[in-house]
Amino acid sequence: MVFKLKYATGGFIPALATPFNFVYSKKDLDTHGYKWHQKNINGTGAFTFVQHQPGAFVEGKRYANYHHKGEDGKMKPYLDGYKAISAPKMAVRLQAIRGDRAQIEFRAFPPKARDDLKKALGDKITVQESDWNCVMGFSSNQKLKKFQDVRIRQALTLAMDRWGGSKYLSQIAIVKTVGGMVFPNHKLAATKAELQKMIGYSSDLKGSQEKAKKLLADAGVSGMTVELLNRAVDQPYKVVGTWMLGQWKKVGLVPNQIVLPTGPWYAKFRKKKDQETMIDFNCQGVVNPLIDASKWQSSDIATNNRGNYIDRQMDKWYDQMNRTGDEAEAASIMRKYEMRGLDEKAHFAVNFWWYKINPHRSYVKGWNIAPSHYLNQSLDQVWLDK
Repeated sequence: MVFKLKYATGGFIPALATPFNFVYSKKDLDTHGYKWHQKNINGTGAFTFVQHQPGAFVEGKRYANYHHKGEDGKMKPYLDGYKAISAPKMAVRLQAIRGDRAQIEFRAFPPKARDDLKKALGDKITVQESDWNCVMGFSSNQKLKKFQDVRIRQALTLAMDRWGGSKYLSQIAIVKTVGGMVFPNHKLAATKAELQKMIGYSSDLKGSQEKAKKLLADAGVSGMTVELLNRAVDQPYKVVGTWMLGQWKKVGLVPNQIVLPTGPWYAKFRKKKDQETMIDFNCQGVVNPLIDASKWQSSDIATNNRGNYIDRQMDKWYDQMNRTGDEAEAASIMRKYEMRGLDEKAHFAVNFWWYKINPHRSYVKGWNIAPSHYLNQSLDQVWLDK
């Protein structure tokens, strides 16, 4: 397979590792077409398909001719098979781990669930934690006249107590780290000192909130109503959304929250029409900031731009930092890109980065946490010490 790029970019090689890339059999495609794979599975993975009961589980068994060896020299996978339970309700997943009907939770549990498991199971449970390559914030719809005023957009982000909110919310929700557009602690990420130069990140919360009130007054919208579109999922959407409403009230705004089930929620904010502000996110697999930052290009380029703005300077900088082969230059451009997007134009507001908490039975070995729930799902290196 040959890829012909318009230009060399540091983001290309990591992009090849995304778990959403699939290699299909040409014979099957020619014979059956693409849609055949929606109900038929082939590939070169460690397990073969056994059965799928929609809404219940997916089952696989060991592929005897798998072609990779482990560090011990033995052929993988080590498990005879697996069953992946589908359980949208957290209480069901929690009880499955606690009762040893399931051995690991791959997405994430909130802090209290972690603490309850540790209290109940002691050293029978192991917990792995890390920052999650999923940033949570909000966008304001610039198709609407009032949000075309940058003062209003800046006021909305100035109202947020990110540093204090992190300490509070990290105790009850799967969010924690205060950051900018880039995955925390990545070499292209802003330092705390650099973050504090942007609006909404100052340690002077009172000063930020007073500035927000002044901007709203100058724009002639003191006491303005604000509608927040949110997803009917507790963790972390509804928890963070409720916190946001409290922050906006402190600067004199009158907010309300429209909470929709996942399907209607996606449908509404993808239409990019009448919603005012919305919980917005950028969740990726492999940490690859040069590609991940594409979200904040103009809306006629980035289909996941929910702010509905056109900003050719952002587009120009995005192109420049992807073309350079100099890491320091890429970091410098990223700082300008981030400052314009989060501060000067307030196209987007980052609240927090998600935080992964993965508990598993202590006899589960060989699994290491990754910065995304999309990764480390092959299970070929996992074994049970029992």
